[in-house]
Amino acid sequence: MSLRRSTVDATAWTAVSFAVALVVQLGQFALLARLLDPSEMGIIAIVALLNAFVDIFLGMGVAQAIIQRRRATSFELSSVFWLNLSVGLLVTVAVLLGAAPIASLLGSAAAAPVLTVASLVFVGSAAGQVPRAVLEKGIRFRAVAVSETIALVGGFAVTVCLAVSGAGALSYAWGLVATAALRSVLALVQARRWFRLRFRFRIRETARFLSFGVFQTLDGIVNYLGSNAGSLAIGRLLGPAQLGGYTLGYNLAVNLPARVNPIVTRVMFPVFSSIQHDRERVARNHLRVTAVLSMASIPPLMLVALRSEEIVRLFYGPGWGWIAGMTSALTVVGAVRAIGNPVGFILMAMDRVRFGLVVNIVKTAITVPMIVGGGVLFGLDGLIGGLLLSSALGFAVTCAVLRVVLGVRLGAFLRACAAGPLLAAPMAIVLLLLRILPEGAPLRLLPVELALAGLVLGATALLAPGRDIAEARSLVLSRLPARFRPGAAAPVEVAVVLAAEERFDGSGGAVATWVRETVSRSSLRIAVHAPWSSASPGVDVRPHRLYRRIYAVQRRAALLLAHRRDSDPGSELRRLSFGGRFWLLVLAPSLRRVPTVWIHNRPRYAVRLRRLGYRGRIVTHLHNDLLDHLPPDPAAARRYLDAVDEWIFCSEFLRARAVDRYGLITTTVLYNGVVPPPEVPPEPLGGTAEAVFAGRLVAEKGAREAVEIVRRMRTEHGADLRLVIAGASGLGDDATPTPYVRALDEAVATLPGAVRRLPFLRHEDLLELFGSSALLLYPCRWNEPFGMVVVEALSRGIPVVTVERGGLPEILRTSDGVVDGSVLVPPGTEEEVADAVLAELPALIASLRDPRRRAEVAAASRRRAADFGWPGIARRADELLADPRG
Repeated sequence: MSLRRSTVDATAWTAVSFAVALVVQLGQFALLARLLDPSEMGIIAIVALLNAFVDIFLGMGVAQAIIQRRRATSFELSSVFWLNLSVGLLVTVAVLLGAAPIASLLGSAAAAPVLTVASLVFVGSAAGQVPRAVLEKGIRFRAVAVSETIALVGGFAVTVCLAVSGAGALSYAWGLVATAALRSVLALVQARRWFRLRFRFRIRETARFLSFGVFQTLDGIVNYLGSNAGSLAIGRLLGPAQLGGYTLGYNLAVNLPARVNPIVTRVMFPVFSSIQHDRERVARNHLRVTAVLSMASIPPLMLVALRSEEIVRLFYGPGWGWIAGMTSALTVVGAVRAIGNPVGFILMAMDRVRFGLVVNIVKTAITVPMIVGGGVLFGLDGLIGGLLLSSALGFAVTCAVLRVVLGVRLGAFLRACAAGPLLAAPMAIVLLLLRILPEGAPLRLLPVELALAGLVLGATALLAPGRDIAEARSLVLSRLPARFRPGAAAPVEVAVVLAAEERFDGSGGAVATWVRETVSRSSLRIAVHAPWSSASPGVDVRPHRLYRRIYAVQRRAALLLAHRRDSDPGSELRRLSFGGRFWLLVLAPSLRRVPTVWIHNRPRYAVRLRRLGYRGRIVTHLHNDLLDHLPPDPAAARRYLDAVDEWIFCSEFLRARAVDRYGLITTTVLYNGVVPPPEVPPEPLGGTAEAVFAGRLVAEKGAREAVEIVRRMRTEHGADLRLVIAGASGLGDDATPTPYVRALDEAVATLPGAVRRLPFLRHEDLLELFGSSALLLYPCRWNEPFGMVVVEALSRGIPVVTVERGGLPEILRTSDGVVDGSVLVPPGTEEEVADAVLAELPALIASLRDPRRRAEVAAASRRRAADFGWPGIARRADELLADPRG
């Protein structure tokens, strides 16, 4: 399942739980508003204010930290759980003891007994935070939705029973306690497969979560003051009755979109965290999220603004008509907060919480006096005016933060925000025209107006043009059963076919990385077919459950054979896949209606697809030498060549060899790329320089040669140089000790402390390793087709020392010569290459110890890497795939 589909599923389940929460909240307040007087509603508002404030401290931001951090052990999670529970217990005791003074401070001494009962919420909520974070981190929102729905319904039932029996404001407090207890118990039960609770607590195991959570907590406090300044001021200045009315209006105008927002933002936080290394992709997806939130929030708010009096009376009864004007004004506040809310999740996902805290402090320092001052000078109307002014300031701050953190331009953000008003405009026009009719006319009845508004809004959503509306429409329609969809879904334009032994789960090689990075940025409708895959951000990965089982058996057999024969497991898997025959047999039915099939690295697949009946366009993309796949005789290779319509090569070196040998005509070069990194200055080079080798641990890549170069540097030149080797022998993260790997480990063992070998690293971790190293040492022994690790090393600001073979010169040579700081040595024997490297390496390391020189090398490396940015490569790929003439 692609991350797009898993995100849609998660969003659907989250929507269910939040729809239940919305119904429960509105129903609860509608019931209580009819049973309680304004002063008692004010007491309920005070309880809600305290509950929201203390809830900030309960988790200390560690739930978000668990989601944001890539990994967390069961020991760490257990320590965090017991810390949360202890804090929850302390807070409960503190509120129990301080209920009376807190109630007096907030303007109603009668609230003390209710606060005493509500204090039990805190220990109940604390027990469920860690298991719920574990579920959300794994995007298991179905489990979260089920537990929260049951908890909300259970708490609502308690509130209703007690309210009807005359318990007054206490009914609301006991409902909160029941909801918290049910939610935590269910979360613990549902997370037991992924969260093993241990009776263990080590404060040091919570440190890395608290370091994130402390700033999150401080940010939450500042947000609380900014969001609830109006309620706090009304409770203190105007009394509980006015606070009760304000809370009901706020509930309709601000909490309504606040309940819609988390449907998207709660799911997108783990998704954005998973792609935080790619600023451009996060920015693009944030604009889409903003458009969706605008379309989900603005239409209902516009309806409330235009029909506030009727809607207030409908929900709360005729006695609350006096809050209608206030409710209309508050819809502006609700709209601005709905659009600006995702910024907080962006800052968390990008690990920019400190920056967000500073911005929030400055903004709150301006807006709180504005709101409170308005209340002091002009009463309730002045306070509402202060809220409107603070909302305008908040919108401007949101624009500025997005520009700084993601590089989002004002025009792009305003276009995304405009999606909601444009969608709601026809509905608003209809409602305004209905006002022309005389009072009492059938069309002026509220049920009729609501029905007409819904029909106009639905028609606009189905028929209106525009990319944002079209995307939202396709997501909604994709959730409907096929018989209810208005027309067929948009067909796939391109199908990517990976090799029968290729993994697309984050542990694959350069081919999988290339596909992931380009397809996720494509404007075309592309489906990826891989035998073993997992969700990937922005990629439509099609599941093949039958072949996945076949692949699993083949992989286990390959590992077993490799162990017994002392051979390469990758070679064994290629033999067991029988040239992809079974894989293509499984794929063929799903490819027949696709206009273009894009085959990666397996040109022979084209012939087999033609035999299976495919008549569309076949584009074959070579990441390795075509001569390694086809017979050297052009006549013998003719049937394979004729089956392909167009050829793409990852370097000019590969293209030239194929054209010279086979006389290919329709060819082009599409380089591998790199994610543009954030601009950070290089770390000072300490006493020990650390080089890195990255790549598959096979003879052609040159890992053993790198070890020998380091040995000679230390013995012949006395240089304090260390080497880190990152890679695996094949089959993704498999650690099978092939003969080559064993020989490599023996060589590493002769240099204890100087060379260390890391296990397989995922792509993001490898990029981090590059950023902390002095240089990439890559003495490859073959004609490297391109050398993705070379571009990635340059992108992290480190020079590259390698051999002038294959496509490597295309990366490191420019019109001005070799990239500043990097070294290209001439090809030769192992000893000749080592001698050439040793002639250059001491001077390079010495120059890198100069901070100014290292900064110059880093800047030159990044400039060259920018020429291979994925966004440009993805655009070029779209042009080639969309236009058969390339």
